[in-house]
Amino acid sequence: MKRIFVPQLAIVEFKLHDPQGCKKQLETLSDDSFFSSYDEISNNGVFYKLFPKCGGRLLLEDTEYVFKPPTDSQSRPKVRLILAVPSDYVCHTGAEGLSCLLRRIKLVTLMAQSVFASALSQCSDSGVDHCLTFTLDSNWKCKTAEVPSESRSFAGADRLFFSDPLICEGDEQLPPVALLRTDRTSAEFYATRNMAAYILQCLELLGERNPVHLLNVVFVLSHANGFQPSGVPVRSLSCFAFTVECLQSLEHALGERERRH
Repeated sequence: MKRIFVPQLAIVEFKLHDPQGCKKQLETLSDDSFFSSYDEISNNGVFYKLFPKCGGRLLLEDTEYVFKPPTDSQSRPKVRLILAVPSDYVCHTGAEGLSCLLRRIKLVTLMAQSVFASALSQCSDSGVDHCLTFTLDSNWKCKTAEVPSESRSFAGADRLFFSDPLICEGDEQLPPVALLRTDRTSAEFYATRNMAAYILQCLELLGERNPVHLLNVVFVLSHANGFQPSGVPVRSLSCFAFTVECLQSLEHALGERERRH
């Protein structure tokens, strides 16, 4: 029996060796916390499983997938969640809207954690009986920085600020999220080819490039009814982007961890 340790939200690619038997097994696993899809020709597939916080396991053919909740938060890499807000964006901070937004962000963050957990596990000791995952960092202080003249956009502001974490009251399950107001309008932001590099420059101006943190997960908000100068509606930018520092920080964090051990 092969055992694989996974994060709380496991996203796993698999290949069915016994299609008939495993198909019935997948049907019995289908519930609110499990979803799978596979190609009946190649028998390749992927499943998504959200384990309870207390831990759990899932058996698929000859492989057991185990989620073991971490016990030592001090040794876990940290991640910062950031909302990148264009300068012309009007923030609507209604409790219901903010709560819905943060729930979506938490789900995407769990998915990101699943991706990085596989990279982290490859660098950990073979005897480790858990999946190394990151913890959320909420120790932010409000910062402001002046944007250099050569970096300013034509219509944007000349200052950036990085707010204290935003936490929706009454829901302990929501992660802390910081707010980064950019010096670009929605249309200018949409036209930015290398959005990750631009966000990284903003973080550098604010002194937020800290290799102790594994990565910054950035969610970009667009103007609700924004239009480009041509009159074409601005596409929704409610997606997320990893800043280009993530791989460098990952290597640094793992290197520091190996030196400590």
